[in-house]
Amino acid sequence: MSKIKVLRFAALSGLQSYENGSYLLPQATGVLEITGHRAGTVRTELIIGFSNSLDLPPPTFTLDETTAAGTLSLPSILFAPFLQIAGQPNCHFRLSSDGTLNGLASDPAMFKQWR
Repeated sequence: MSKIKVLRFAALSGLQSYENGSYLLPQATGVLEITGHRAGTVRTELIIGFSNSLDLPPPTFTLDETTAAGTLSLPSILFAPFLQIAGQPNCHFRLSSDGTLNGLASDPAMFKQWR
């Protein structure tokens, strides 16, 4: 779990794919690129992609010597609400070892509800 340090976002046409490393999102309509505070020497990142595609990639988690990174792919209709949540001053994100619990919360205590 990490507090959001940097939030970058893009609204996209939905006519092209978005690609960032091994993450490929077809028919991308929006992307949130979130960077958190370091956990020791490891940088934390979460990419949330929004798409019109009915076949969304599953959530992921990867860890190497410098970065803990996760992805989450959601329907386009959720882009505006997630952008609003991510922009809150106390917003945190969570990465889980298999990606299934990747997410955002306005209060980090909310993450204790899901295990």
